[in-house]
Amino acid sequence: MFVLMKEHRFSWPVSFDVPMEHGARVAQGFTARFRVLPQSLVEDISRRPAELMAEAVVGWEGVLDEAANPVPFSAATLSDLLDIPFILVGLAQAYADAVSGAGARKN
Repeated sequence: MFVLMKEHRFSWPVSFDVPMEHGARVAQGFTARFRVLPQSLVEDISRRPAELMAEAVVGWEGVLDEAANPVPFSAATLSDLLDIPFILVGLAQAYADAVSGAGARKN
């Protein structure tokens, strides 16, 4: 059975490597809350990932500030995150994996 909803939302892990000194990288991540976008928008994800993620991401868990305090979700903080290339790539990849089923095949 499938229930057709006007808007489908889901949580999905986002992972990315943070570049450090001397070529080192540190794996980090958080859980993003996404809404499913219409397919007509998703087809352009490779051309406009920041715009699409601005529409798809509706919340998160596990985003902390430098003092280890949770960062509340807002449009402004999302915009700040989307301006960081490795986070934008991680979000777009997580969304693509989730809606395509690739994430389930990886696990």
